[in-house]
Amino acid sequence: MEFQKLLDRPGVPELVKTEATPSSGMDLLGLRSPAESIAYSLLNGITTVTPNVRYLSVRAWIIFRYANLKALDKRKEFMAFAHKVECSLVLGNLLNDPSIPYLIGKDSATKSLESDQDPLELKPLVKFPATDIYAGPTQELKIAWRGKRIPGITEERGLPLAMTVDGDFQKAKVPLSITPNGQPQTFTRQELKAFGHTFPLRNPSGRERDLLINFIIPKTPSADEIPRVATYCLILHLCREVAGEIDEDHIFKYVTANNLSLIPSELHGVCEGWTRFVVRDMLVACHEAAVALVVKHIKETSSGKNRKSRNEILAELTSKELSKGLAVFDFPEESVDKPISDFCTMLNDYLNDVRRVGNINRWDSYLDELAIIQAAQAIPAGMITLPMSWWIAVKRMAPGLGDDAPHFDLDGYRASARIGIRDVILPEVTKWPEISDPLNDVVARLLARSVDQHLRIAWSRLAREPWKDVSALGSDGDDWLCCNDLSNGRATSRLYQAINWLRQLDLIDDNGLTKDGDDVLQTRLAVLRQRGIQEE
Repeated sequence: MEFQKLLDRPGVPELVKTEATPSSGMDLLGLRSPAESIAYSLLNGITTVTPNVRYLSVRAWIIFRYANLKALDKRKEFMAFAHKVECSLVLGNLLNDPSIPYLIGKDSATKSLESDQDPLELKPLVKFPATDIYAGPTQELKIAWRGKRIPGITEERGLPLAMTVDGDFQKAKVPLSITPNGQPQTFTRQELKAFGHTFPLRNPSGRERDLLINFIIPKTPSADEIPRVATYCLILHLCREVAGEIDEDHIFKYVTANNLSLIPSELHGVCEGWTRFVVRDMLVACHEAAVALVVKHIKETSSGKNRKSRNEILAELTSKELSKGLAVFDFPEESVDKPISDFCTMLNDYLNDVRRVGNINRWDSYLDELAIIQAAQAIPAGMITLPMSWWIAVKRMAPGLGDDAPHFDLDGYRASARIGIRDVILPEVTKWPEISDPLNDVVARLLARSVDQHLRIAWSRLAREPWKDVSALGSDGDDWLCCNDLSNGRATSRLYQAINWLRQLDLIDDNGLTKDGDDVLQTRLAVLRQRGIQEE
């Protein structure tokens, strides 16, 4: 080839061979982050990997004890101490009750106990112990603070909690015998079992339980704790309402309902917040399901090549598959070729009594975010949920998308990168009632956008971590390539973990609210009521 014929400015490569190791990430379209940011603003102090509420107390004691031993101010020594304490506690608990859940390092500890060794050496059970995993929650609950090398505990919350645990630990030999010097230590099975009996990692009780309840759902919350208190009150109230335990979709059904008369007015604001989460969760479910459907279609129709023309894929998925999706919602299958404006009219006809409540719209209809999420996850309905999710998102959020309304959506660059409702979805959906583009063309554009969204996120992550490839799809000229599987899902609310904590704290049970749970609900509602009056 002659040098003169080479391109002066070659385009951006679409298919690049790398040495990166395939890796299945969680947020493969980058859409879960906005939803989870909303959830975090409403419920902090808990994560998806902190199921055992009593580890908050254990971490406080580890920090307290290490400081009292006047050990070195070095993270390595502190973590070695933490590993030994946690190992002894897990071994002791398993010796008393092998069925106990939510123990960090349970598998490794079980293997140690299956051996004939006695005494047992205290070794790290996992790479990241509870002392690391529960660091964020203890800081957000104002139990501990992050130090330069080792953490500390707060005088107001951390110290009382640690001293209460210390009172229990004084009854056992093991915890007070653990040294901070990093040297190996062994204890007999009998000694470890006695420690586990003294401090079972199942449910807290007594003063420790009272302290945890007041730190998680404080009686005198600071301003940044108000949303968390309101969220826990919402869970407690709904458990009382249904006279049983609830799950996160129960909560979402109540907060997005047309009528909030069953919910105390003090909780209407947090209901609006969780409705915003559900809207973003719906977008996650629909766009991830669409990309997963593309992956599945390529695998099933490419005769083992794992690649296919982009235009072929769009045409096939927006004809036969789209008709199946329409049937799921009892929409006429001939709507596939009808203008998108007709589809918008159909959607509008399904909603009754649309009215503004606060900064969102509410209506009376089975057609809501949860119905669309459920349909998106049930192939073949997934394709039709793309335009439905965009339309419902605008319908729900319209009152709060103006310049003078509170900002609860992405804007600027982040809107483009994360499909912001105001800056990306609203301008597109506003056109639909006025244009004659066929429904399948609109769906094809949204499907292509879903794939492009995934490709952008995959390339962005590969640029930051060249050794890790999270792409499920690739692009090579006019073809889409299937690279890895994609496990589509939903955003994480952490409401499930919060419900679990309330059960461990004996505030809810199978019959709904306990007596203590009702007392907590009434006192915290009074606090929210008073705080609302003060803020007005």
